[in-house]
Amino acid sequence: MKKSFVFTDHDQFQQSLPDIETFIEKCAKAKKTVIIFSIMEAVNNALEHGTKENKAIPITLNLEVKEKCFSVECDHKGEGFDYKKKLELIGNPDQYFENNMRSIRGRGIAIMKKCSDMIRYSDNGRKVFLAYHLDEG
Repeated sequence: MKKSFVFTDHDQFQQSLPDIETFIEKCAKAKKTVIIFSIMEAVNNALEHGTKENKAIPITLNLEVKEKCFSVECDHKGEGFDYKKKLELIGNPDQYFENNMRSIRGRGIAIMKKCSDMIRYSDNGRKVFLAYHLDEG
């Protein structure tokens, strides 16, 4: 089962959130909270850093459940970034949070890494793929 969303600003994303939540509730209820946190960070990062809130550059969010795995893919054609360096800097998300407890910014990728079972970037950081293993039952 798949569902896709396209938006160019925070308002459109906010308007899509009820449909996103309904899809997650139906397919991955037990992991809904961590998936929603991850999606919010992925989209906010794309809007703020990737497209720099340029409404001419759409962001695509693809959600899919297949073979006991829920996946999230968020991509755009805006500015990329050195994701390998950032992932290396974060390392263990728990330690990263401990070391950056008072930081009010810069935690999005660490949150996605902590919440998901797998995080993978591609297209020079313009695409993030997150996977969540779904338990039996």
